[in-house]
Amino acid sequence: MDLGVQIEPQFGFTFEEILAIANDARAAGFTRLWVSDHLFNDADAVATDCLEAWSLLAALAVKTEGIRIGAMVTCQSYRNPALLAKIAAGVDVMSGGRLDFGVGAGWKDIEYKAYGYPFPDGPTRVTQLIETLEICTRMWKEERATFHGKHYRIDDALCSPKPAQRPLPIWIGGSKPRVMGAAARFANAFNFNLGTSGQAESLKAAMRDMDDICRSVKREPSTLLRSSFLMATVGSTSARSEALLKEFARQQGTSPAKILDQRPGLLRETPERALGRLREYAALGIAHANIMFQPYGSEREQIAALDKEKLRPERAELGPCPRCGAETGEIIRENSKAYGCTSWKSREETGCGFVVWKRVAGRTLTPEIARQLIEERRTREVLSGFRSRNGKPFRARLVLNDEDKIEFEFPVRAQTKEPAATE
Repeated sequence: MDLGVQIEPQFGFTFEEILAIANDARAAGFTRLWVSDHLFNDADAVATDCLEAWSLLAALAVKTEGIRIGAMVTCQSYRNPALLAKIAAGVDVMSGGRLDFGVGAGWKDIEYKAYGYPFPDGPTRVTQLIETLEICTRMWKEERATFHGKHYRIDDALCSPKPAQRPLPIWIGGSKPRVMGAAARFANAFNFNLGTSGQAESLKAAMRDMDDICRSVKREPSTLLRSSFLMATVGSTSARSEALLKEFARQQGTSPAKILDQRPGLLRETPERALGRLREYAALGIAHANIMFQPYGSEREQIAALDKEKLRPERAELGPCPRCGAETGEIIRENSKAYGCTSWKSREETGCGFVVWKRVAGRTLTPEIARQLIEERRTREVLSGFRSRNGKPFRARLVLNDEDKIEFEFPVRAQTKEPAATE
């Protein structure tokens, strides 16, 4: 499992605060910074700032390095789908291919009404979400895209530049069956919401439902990455965690006991206890957790508590590279087995770039799944952590070899030694 930070701009964050959080998160080993897509906090938030999500992402695209960014999730209603496709493509290019495109049906009726957007019923908004996905994916792939839906349409729509990532990773969030069905059709990842993620049994049931929905559209369930939205009040000590919980309750106008009753999935107490809970989620098949640290204003403190020494996966040397003989092979993910011929720790461009994976996103990689990955080019879950010095993902070729392992052949870079003789 890897971790992301969830930011809610409607709480009043300044851009400088969000940028500092992003930089701290990257240094601590977090892989993503997510922002919600809201226009204001509540009807009384007259003097509380709320940075618009996609202009915020555009700024983060050029001001950050090495951490992926995205909206969790974009409200499909707030922007014309063709314009949204164009905006996302531009942000991905400006970020050097670090955007995750998160999108959902929308729900906050007070914002719709205040800004003059129609607020149709839930099934209609889900239909609009599906049409948005049809339009976006077509515009990102086709030179001229045409689509006529019940609510949205485009005719010979152009989108240049295309996203830097091909395909641009799509994340869908929600809990309703039709939203999950849209994820099975279009998405690289599905994010279970706070209510679903709160208890292990409800999450297990939702995971089973997601598997069934994938199979119903003839998709191998393990090719859809699963993520979970969680809240946290993690302190460097148990006492500090309790103080954070009390402040969170004060901000919410309630008691700590009610907070714990309403949010059974809350990550709390010490970093070791929190990481133990996260491992339980990973065992259920959750490959990413986007964490909202509470109370507002404690984000950097809690990120520091969950620093890279605690987040860094254990590594074990696997011996020399089977291809060039370089002494750089190592396990590079806690729940994945891999041979990697490059200097992963220092990220220097050394070694021949050869790597063999046996597992993807915590799941055993069977030949059947491998073939589907090859056919659908769904390799983002594996490649997302590999960055060159300029922040761009390495290009790779996906091969199923004779031993039913997967080989990712990265471009050959300067080698640490002459290649060993091969038979």
